[in-house]
Amino acid sequence: MRNPRSIALLAAVPAMLFGLAAPATADDSGAADRPGASYTFLMYKDKNITDEAQDIVGDPKKVTLECLPAGGSHPAPEEACAALEKVGGQFERLPTEPEPCPMYWDPVTVVAEGYGFGHEVEFREGYSNEVCASAMSDGVFRFG
Repeated sequence: MRNPRSIALLAAVPAMLFGLAAPATADDSGAADRPGASYTFLMYKDKNITDEAQDIVGDPKKVTLECLPAGGSHPAPEEACAALEKVGGQFERLPTEPEPCPMYWDPVTVVAEGYGFGHEVEFREGYSNEVCASAMSDGVFRFG
C-alpha cells in the first residue's frame, strides 16, 4: 500500500515546478514592504528652537512628498526624492548644501512623518531660519 503523504507530495511537485502553486504573500503593513515613499512635512515658526509646544507661533506650512514616482505638493519633488534616496530616507544623514546659511534669527522647526526607503520616519529638527533649513537638508526642506 502506498503512503498517502508520498502521493500528495508527488502531486504537489509538478505544480511547484510549473508555477501553479499560489505565491507566498508578505504582510504589507510595514514600511519595508511598501514601495516608494510618502511624507508629510510641517514647518513651524518658533520663538526659540526648543521642543516646547508653547514656543510655536502660528499655523505651520505643510507640504507632502511622494517618491517613486515623485509627486505631492512639495515644490521640487524630484530633487527632494533624489536627496532622500541617496541617504536611504534617513533625514539625519542629509548633507548640507554648499549654499550659505545666512546669520539672522527667525527660527523654524521642521517635522517630517511618514515612510520611505524601507522604514517609518518621525524626524524633528530646529533651524535658525528657513534658508538654513533648506541648506542643511540638501534642499528637502526648501518649501518655506
